[in-house]
Amino acid sequence: MKGFNIIYCAVLVFIGLITVLLIISVFPITGNIKFMIVQSGSMEPSIRGGSVVMVKPVEDYKIGDVITFGPYSKTKLPTTHRIHDIKIVNGQSIYITKGDANNYTDQAGPHIPEPPINNEMLEGKLISIGKQPLKIPFAGYPWLWIENGFKELSKPVVWGKPQSEIHYAIFIPLAF
Repeated sequence: MKGFNIIYCAVLVFIGLITVLLIISVFPITGNIKFMIVQSGSMEPSIRGGSVVMVKPVEDYKIGDVITFGPYSKTKLPTTHRIHDIKIVNGQSIYITKGDANNYTDQAGPHIPEPPINNEMLEGKLISIGKQPLKIPFAGYPWLWIENGFKELSKPVVWGKPQSEIHYAIFIPLAF
């Protein structure tokens, strides 16, 4: 039982630390560095989903830089992908991006193409050592689980139909 308490406390401290990092990245305490969680595996193997990365705005972006941009719309989250190509349109840089694990650029391929990235959409460049972005692997998973749990709980319950696993995981222990 004592080992369980240690693990439980360590997990809570870890979740608290990630929460504090994400909250302070909103305020100017950290300069203009933001801590963000990579949501998907589109940048694997260089950045795994659930990793916490540090993003800093810079003046000059080049092909090969890993950037965070977006969102394209209010329903999408910011995206972290690598600059695949840069085009100049009307004197402004337009960035063509691609996830390392993706077969196509974001602006082409079998899916609905996204618009090219302009300077207004850029959050910044990932802080890197050489070409390898700095990251804390798996550190964002507890935050993502909590966030996804709240999203699931905010969905209306349809009585008489099966619910998602998160409903059962939360409500059955509460029932006891």
